[in-house]
Amino acid sequence: MPKRNITVEELEEATAFMAWLVQRHGEKYMCIFDRLNRELEEKKAAREVVAAMAAKANLHGERRHIAQPNRAYAQASPQPHKAAC
Repeated sequence: MPKRNITVEELEEATAFMAWLVQRHGEKYMCIFDRLNRELEEKKAAREVVAAMAAKANLHGERRHIAQPNRAYAQASPQPHKAAC
């Protein structure tokens, strides 16, 4: 089964539910809350970095030119590069 990208909103909802569960049923669920909260904070931080870098790349409303990959290298590569996400 392919890995699905979880949204910030879904993580917020799950983290809020786990906070309620920890309050209601105790510390035994704290490790799940901690994991969700950590992933939520990482995803929010990543969004901020992307927004900052996009703004930097798009200074004054102008698109900066990004060099195309070397065609010889691209043709020699047996597989296209896939993002790790």
